[in-house]
Amino acid sequence: MEVAIRAVRDYMKLQKIEKHEMRQATFENAIEIMEITPLRRPKDAINVATMLEHGITKIISEDTHYDEIDLVERVHPKDA
Repeated sequence: MEVAIRAVRDYMKLQKIEKHEMRQATFENAIEIMEITPLRRPKDAINVATMLEHGITKIISEDTHYDEIDLVERVHPKDA
């Protein structure tokens, strides 16, 4: 639990990362993304839905499952 709390506090201190509020439409879009793509983890679909709502096309992630969809482009952290 302490690790999770520390991680959230560290995240909230980041200044170069945009933070976006999630709306009901974000969750609805995430469900649709899960229905039409191979993404099966809700958090991944929520990430993509949020990105699409805000015109964000690239995600920095080690998770290769983002490569399975054409909606966003994954960039490995080492390449960012």
